[in-house]
Amino acid sequence: MEDTNIQSEDFGNQVINLQNQNQQDTINIESEIEKNTATETTKLPSLSSMVLSTDANKITENVVNNLTSNVKQSYLDKLLCFTNYFKQYFKITTKDVEQRIIASFKPYKSNFYEQISSNPDLYGPFWIYTTLIFLIACGSSLSKYFNGDYSKNYFQNFVRTAGTLIYFFGFGFPLLFWGALKFIGDNISYFYVLCIYGYSFSPFIPVMILCSCGVNIIQWVLISYAIANSTYFVIGNLWKEIQRQEQKKKYTLIGIIVGLQFILLLILKLYFFENIINENILNNNINNTNKNSNNNNNSKIKNNNITD
Repeated sequence: MEDTNIQSEDFGNQVINLQNQNQQDTINIESEIEKNTATETTKLPSLSSMVLSTDANKITENVVNNLTSNVKQSYLDKLLCFTNYFKQYFKITTKDVEQRIIASFKPYKSNFYEQISSNPDLYGPFWIYTTLIFLIACGSSLSKYFNGDYSKNYFQNFVRTAGTLIYFFGFGFPLLFWGALKFIGDNISYFYVLCIYGYSFSPFIPVMILCSCGVNIIQWVLISYAIANSTYFVIGNLWKEIQRQEQKKKYTLIGIIVGLQFILLLILKLYFFENIINENILNNNINNTNKNSNNNNNSKIKNNNITD
């Protein structure tokens, strides 16, 4: 009996020791897990910081998108305002344009300003300028060809130069004259001056076609007529604005119109329709024709000898 009691006590002590050892092992394992999780949390960002960073990125993206959309919308609004503002100057019928072109050939009837007072347009002046550029290039090229200068291709150069000239005068002269009137206290609109000056170029269209003949004296007469008609038309329709000014200012405004028109006359005649025949060109052309005729004669003689 005593031996059995001693054995049971030893067995109970072993069980208690095993339980204590298991508890110590679990404590050690938990401490190691806590250490590892602590080190990992120091390396990785917390969940709250990640959420805050994603929210900040979304907020910045939304701000950038709103700013870009606002900028685009503002540009579109400005573009629409710009087009709507100029749309009123292109609302015109073909019949009105025809009547205004016909009126520009009658400068002695200075009621053109009353015709455009309610609806000045830019459609007619723009197409008059554009047509005139093409006709100046064609007419001047044909004029040089008829005068024996057909060794160069002038058309492309004349298109660029004529475009610069006509658009510069067509839009720059009204701007200069309008600026002069504004400077002395007149409140006329720039588009009225532009419309009057643009339609005053209508007589240049048939004149440029006729100037392709290549005859020097005819070109001087035709271009002078077109310049005189245009000048008289502009002064006649702006006379009410000019007449309001003082005597000195009145003559200054008329001098600006006449002076710029005279410069246009000289450029058109002395650059585009300059008909000074170059003797070297003529001699080269004569030599070429003589060579061709000699070659033809030689070929005929050879053919005759072969047949004989």
